[in-house]
Amino acid sequence: MPGNSGQSARLARAGMQQRGGSAPRGRPCTPFLIVVEGGHDRDAVQAAVDARVFVLGGAVSAKGWEAASKTRIIRDLRAAAAQSPGLVVLLDPDHAGRQGRDYLDREFPGCLHAFLPLHHASLDDLSRQHSIGVEHAQPAAILAALSRARASQPGRAEFSQDELRGLGLVADWQAMQKGVRMLRMRVCAYLGIGAADGKQLLRALNSYGFSREELLEAIAAAQGPGWPSY
Repeated sequence: MPGNSGQSARLARAGMQQRGGSAPRGRPCTPFLIVVEGGHDRDAVQAAVDARVFVLGGAVSAKGWEAASKTRIIRDLRAAAAQSPGLVVLLDPDHAGRQGRDYLDREFPGCLHAFLPLHHASLDDLSRQHSIGVEHAQPAAILAALSRARASQPGRAEFSQDELRGLGLVADWQAMQKGVRMLRMRVCAYLGIGAADGKQLLRALNSYGFSREELLEAIAAAQGPGWPSY
């Protein structure tokens, strides 16, 4: 990547800098603490960027994130975050990942959020256990996600339910349009926000600062040929 000024600018916005040739594999580095769900996710991130990575591990459980707030691992995360200039949340692109992201956004105001598209963070066979996760992403995909990290924007109202309806992403309940749900699921997968209903999609688009350009790109990809079989 040396000599790519556009890439360097994006890395700078994410708190990252390009290492010189003496660094292992020339990985970019960041002083930000990157938060992931598991140990294999950590390994994948550190193959892409020279960074401190915090593994949530057991905090991601069926008991829910509010219960996780009382666990030692969340207290440890607070201590680790206090020693870093910033925190980047990089969780799996599924429903549980979105729940965790929402929880961490409340507990760590100002943290950044990086999103991995599902097709970059999953196995071909989604029926297999642990088929979705940051661990499956290639270094280039992880680096691209980190370079686009953004803080949440509470109160933002760039998108409306009416607009999403006009784009074919939501429908009146009575309509029962299966094609609407399929398109929405594909758009959520492309954006890396996890499967969502119409209200959840609207909240994610507004809260996490997605642009209209990003949404339209996701719709075009979801409607185009060659969409993955998931």
